[in-house]
Amino acid sequence: MRKYLIPAALIVIVASIFAAVMLFVMPQPAHATHVIPAPELEMNQASCYRQLVQTGDIFCLTRFELPTFETTTPPPGSPEAWCALLNNVAGCTDDPVEPTEPTSLIQNLAFTTMYDNCTPSCESADLVQQLLVPRIDHGLGGVYLTPGHGITFGDTDVSVCVESSRTHFTTFEQDCLPVSWNADDNTEEAQRRRFGIDLLIMMLALERDRLEPLNTFIRNNQITAEGTVFALEALSIADQITDVFVTSATPLFTSSFATPTGPLPLQTNIDATATAITGVYTGIGGLIANNNQREIGGLLIFVVLGLMAFFAAFKLTGGNDFVWPSIAFVSFMALGVPAGAIPLQWLAIFMVVLAMPAVVYVVRKMSG
Repeated sequence: MRKYLIPAALIVIVASIFAAVMLFVMPQPAHATHVIPAPELEMNQASCYRQLVQTGDIFCLTRFELPTFETTTPPPGSPEAWCALLNNVAGCTDDPVEPTEPTSLIQNLAFTTMYDNCTPSCESADLVQQLLVPRIDHGLGGVYLTPGHGITFGDTDVSVCVESSRTHFTTFEQDCLPVSWNADDNTEEAQRRRFGIDLLIMMLALERDRLEPLNTFIRNNQITAEGTVFALEALSIADQITDVFVTSATPLFTSSFATPTGPLPLQTNIDATATAITGVYTGIGGLIANNNQREIGGLLIFVVLGLMAFFAAFKLTGGNDFVWPSIAFVSFMALGVPAGAIPLQWLAIFMVVLAMPAVVYVVRKMSG
């Protein structure tokens, strides 16, 4: 048994040094945004409607801006403001700044929110709804409330805001506007008609704010295919409830808008399912491909070290013991917790999984 001690010890020492070096040289994840102040943002417009989809609902259409770069430090150079917080920062250092994927904002960094009792401000008001901002730069968002929401239509204390995460930054940014309630008749037809008109007006403002050529988003008083993308990010069934669109074709993947409950067209349910699936894959893709190499690399290193320790201990015990190899494996996993490579809950799962065969082994030894 002794002849295996020196090789096993050398393997453990070399592997430990390798792990320490790799964790040191691996890049820090770019989404460790809690060490920077939140960039500025702005809510430009907020208009609310009722009966758009079902009786008793409320929908608020918003126009906002999450600046792509800090105006005091123009490009070229390191990306500033919200462009630096995208999962894909391609285009953020171009002149002018033009991100390739403006919709790839790291999750949970910015929200469109609705508050009640915003008097005198919304800092400590009652949160009614919170949804992810669909993109950076100038864009459209939306807040949908299903029937039973508890908001009185026309309440002057209700505001819609665009705001940063309260936990991921060293400072908190919030910009709010009291909502503009649609004063048209309380009927589906009247509310939808006004929604379509306001959507055209907001789309023209969006075209202006984004410095797009004339007729990019609006042509012949109808929303083009390019503009439809923004409208559907605000409300995934916008093209089904108003006739201001050039085409009624709905993209499969739309937005982070929460689809309301109730009897809705089949396409809406497809959109909701597709959006949920997209969110899952976006999370997985962000974990693997977008600035999380340190966590994934650290996890793999400690798993490999744990397996090496397991088989070394298994060999040292003559292949007749399962307890000590399991302890060796879990010990290396435990070393990865303070290093930030192994989440604590993963360690617990490893321990439970390895404990079961270990218990079986001990029981067999005692009964034998």
